Amino acid sequence: MAGELTAASGKEFPDVGSGDWYVQAVRWASQEEVAIITGYSNGLFGPADLITREQLAVMMFRYAAYMGIDNSARAPIGGYLDADKVNEFAEDAIQWAVAEGILSGKYGQTQLDPQGTASRAECAVIIRRFMERYDL
Repeated sequence: MAGELTAASGKEFPDVGSGDWYVQAVRWASQEEVAIITGYSNGLFGPADLITREQLAVMMFRYAAYMGIDNSARAPIGGYLDADKVNEFAEDAIQWAVAEGILSGKYGQTQLDPQGTASRAECAVIIRRFMERYDL
């Protein structure tokens, strides 16, 4: 989606080893000019952690910004039963993803499930929707 992943710089996380197979991707995505990932507030990346739906939305939101895609659209999310479960850091990203049709509700469209794990299938669908929405 963005060409070759090379990173001469980028954040070095203590839980990402220099020999880890994903180190270049993590460093590329954590560079200041890319800023797709920032890691946790404790300084760790959490490479073995499961990803939540709101974390995925944040990464897609930041990737859109990196690609120069207008990510200013916002949809009200107050109608979802679990809207209050969206963390502050993810509010704009979730509202954008819903507005653009990249993220949709679950359980009969009644919940966003922001803290729920994004399955591999959900990740694939969200990435596909993003790519189709922006002709990538």
